[in-house]
Amino acid sequence: MPRRKSVKKSPPKRLTAAERAHKSGFATKLDAWLAANARARDEGAVRPGPHSCERLAKVITALGEPVTPPTIYRWRDGKVLPESRYIPIVEKLFGAPFGYLDDPETPWPRPWTREAVSDLLTLLSDEEVEEFARDLRRALEPEDGSSARR
Repeated sequence: MPRRKSVKKSPPKRLTAAERAHKSGFATKLDAWLAANARARDEGAVRPGPHSCERLAKVITALGEPVTPPTIYRWRDGKVLPESRYIPIVEKLFGAPFGYLDDPETPWPRPWTREAVSDLLTLLSDEEVEEFARDLRRALEPEDGSSARR
Protein backbone atom coordinates (compact mmCIF):
# COMPACT_ATOMS: atom_id res chain seq x y z
CA MET A 1 0.00 0.00 0.00
CA PRO A 2 1.27 3.43 -0.81
CA ARG A 3 1.96 5.62 2.12
CA ARG A 4 -0.22 8.70 2.57
CA LYS A 5 1.41 12.02 2.93
CA SER A 6 0.39 13.83 6.02
CA VAL A 7 -0.97 17.22 5.40
CA LYS A 8 -0.02 19.74 7.99
CA LYS A 9 -2.85 22.09 8.74
CA SER A 10 -1.91 25.57 9.61
CA PRO A 11 -3.43 26.76 12.87
CA PRO A 12 -6.27 29.24 12.54
CA LYS A 13 -5.10 32.81 12.38
CA ARG A 14 -5.41 34.42 15.76
CA LEU A 15 -6.78 37.91 15.88
CA THR A 16 -4.98 40.54 17.85
CA ALA A 17 -6.93 42.22 20.63
CA ALA A 18 -7.35 45.33 18.49
CA GLU A 19 -8.66 43.31 15.52
CA ARG A 20 -11.04 41.43 17.79
CA ALA A 21 -12.31 44.67 19.32
CA HIS A 22 -12.76 46.22 15.88
CA LYS A 23 -14.92 43.28 14.71
CA SER A 24 -17.03 43.32 17.88
CA GLY A 25 -20.38 45.06 18.16
CA PHE A 26 -19.72 46.06 21.76
CA ALA A 27 -18.43 49.58 21.00
CA THR A 28 -21.55 50.42 19.00
CA LYS A 29 -23.85 49.11 21.72
CA LEU A 30 -21.92 50.90 24.47
CA ASP A 31 -22.13 54.19 22.59
CA ALA A 32 -25.88 53.72 21.96
CA TRP A 33 -26.46 52.77 25.60
CA LEU A 34 -24.63 55.85 26.92
CA ALA A 35 -26.55 58.07 24.46
CA ALA A 36 -29.89 56.55 25.54
CA ASN A 37 -29.02 57.18 29.19
CA ALA A 38 -28.08 60.79 28.37
CA ARG A 39 -31.44 61.26 26.59
CA ALA A 40 -33.28 59.76 29.56
CA ARG A 41 -31.47 62.12 31.92
CA ASP A 42 -32.27 65.11 29.69
CA GLU A 43 -35.93 64.06 29.56
CA GLY A 44 -36.11 64.03 33.34
CA ALA A 45 -35.80 60.33 34.18
CA VAL A 46 -35.64 59.77 37.91
CA ARG A 47 -32.85 57.15 37.81
CA PRO A 48 -31.08 57.23 34.45
CA GLY A 49 -28.09 54.98 33.92
CA PRO A 50 -24.57 56.32 33.41
CA HIS A 51 -24.58 58.83 30.55
CA SER A 52 -20.85 59.29 29.99
CA CYS A 53 -17.62 57.34 30.12
CA GLU A 54 -16.69 59.16 33.32
CA ARG A 55 -19.95 58.22 35.04
CA LEU A 56 -19.72 54.62 33.83
CA ALA A 57 -16.19 54.37 35.24
CA LYS A 58 -17.49 55.61 38.62
CA VAL A 59 -20.35 53.09 38.59
CA ILE A 60 -18.12 50.13 37.69
CA THR A 61 -15.59 51.18 40.32
CA ALA A 62 -18.38 51.49 42.91
CA LEU A 63 -19.49 47.96 41.98
CA GLY A 64 -16.06 46.64 42.94
CA GLU A 65 -13.79 46.71 39.88
CA PRO A 66 -11.61 49.82 39.64
CA VAL A 67 -11.52 51.27 36.14
CA THR A 68 -10.53 54.65 34.73
CA PRO A 69 -12.45 56.80 32.23
CA PRO A 70 -9.71 56.43 29.56
CA THR A 71 -10.29 52.67 29.64
CA ILE A 72 -14.01 53.20 29.06
CA TYR A 73 -13.19 55.57 26.16
CA ARG A 74 -11.05 52.83 24.59
CA TRP A 75 -13.99 50.40 24.90
CA ARG A 76 -16.34 52.95 23.32
CA ASP A 77 -13.92 53.72 20.48
CA GLY A 78 -13.58 50.01 19.67
CA LYS A 79 -9.86 49.89 20.43
CA VAL A 80 -10.11 47.18 23.11
CA LEU A 81 -12.76 44.98 24.69
CA PRO A 82 -13.39 44.90 28.43
CA GLU A 83 -11.23 42.50 30.41
CA SER A 84 -13.00 39.43 31.77
CA ARG A 85 -13.17 40.88 35.28
CA TYR A 86 -15.50 43.63 34.01
CA ILE A 87 -17.81 41.35 32.02
CA PRO A 88 -20.23 40.38 34.85
CA ILE A 89 -20.71 44.05 35.77
CA VAL A 90 -21.19 45.08 32.13
CA GLU A 91 -23.72 42.27 31.65
CA LYS A 92 -25.75 43.39 34.66
CA LEU A 93 -25.66 47.05 33.66
CA PHE A 94 -26.72 46.31 30.08
CA GLY A 95 -29.08 43.51 31.04
CA ALA A 96 -27.70 41.20 28.36
CA PRO A 97 -25.04 38.51 28.18
CA PHE A 98 -21.73 39.59 26.69
CA GLY A 99 -22.13 37.18 23.78
CA TYR A 100 -25.12 39.27 22.69
CA LEU A 101 -23.30 42.56 23.28
CA ASP A 102 -20.25 41.34 21.37
CA ASP A 103 -22.13 40.15 18.29
CA PRO A 104 -22.07 42.89 15.62
CA GLU A 105 -25.27 41.52 14.02
CA THR A 106 -27.53 41.85 17.06
CA PRO A 107 -29.70 44.97 17.43
CA TRP A 108 -29.55 47.48 20.24
CA PRO A 109 -31.65 48.19 22.15
CA ARG A 110 -32.43 44.51 22.50
CA PRO A 111 -36.04 43.61 21.70
CA TRP A 112 -38.03 42.12 24.58
CA THR A 113 -38.33 38.48 23.63
CA ARG A 114 -38.58 35.36 25.77
CA GLU A 115 -34.88 34.77 25.09
CA ALA A 116 -33.99 38.30 26.24
CA VAL A 117 -35.98 37.94 29.46
CA SER A 118 -34.46 34.50 30.08
CA ASP A 119 -30.94 35.89 29.53
CA LEU A 120 -31.69 38.75 31.90
CA LEU A 121 -32.91 36.37 34.61
CA THR A 122 -29.73 34.30 34.33
CA LEU A 123 -27.75 37.40 35.27
CA LEU A 124 -29.53 37.54 38.64
CA SER A 125 -28.72 35.50 41.71
CA ASP A 126 -31.17 32.81 42.86
CA GLU A 127 -32.37 35.05 45.68
CA GLU A 128 -33.00 37.96 43.29
CA VAL A 129 -34.97 35.68 40.94
CA GLU A 130 -37.11 34.40 43.85
CA GLU A 131 -37.72 37.98 45.02
CA PHE A 132 -38.68 39.01 41.48
CA ALA A 133 -41.07 36.04 41.18
CA ARG A 134 -42.74 36.95 44.50
CA ASP A 135 -43.12 40.58 43.42
CA LEU A 136 -44.52 39.52 40.05
CA ARG A 137 -47.05 37.15 41.67
CA ARG A 138 -48.08 39.90 44.08
CA ALA A 139 -48.51 42.41 41.25
CA LEU A 140 -50.59 39.99 39.16
CA GLU A 141 -52.79 38.84 42.04
CA PRO A 142 -56.36 40.15 41.73
CA GLU A 143 -57.32 42.72 44.33
CA ASP A 144 -60.44 40.84 45.44
CA GLY A 145 -58.26 37.95 46.65
CA SER A 146 -59.64 35.37 44.25
CA SER A 147 -57.20 33.16 42.43
CA ALA A 148 -56.18 34.21 38.93
CA ARG A 149 -55.77 30.56 37.93
CA ARG A 150 -58.81 28.87 36.42
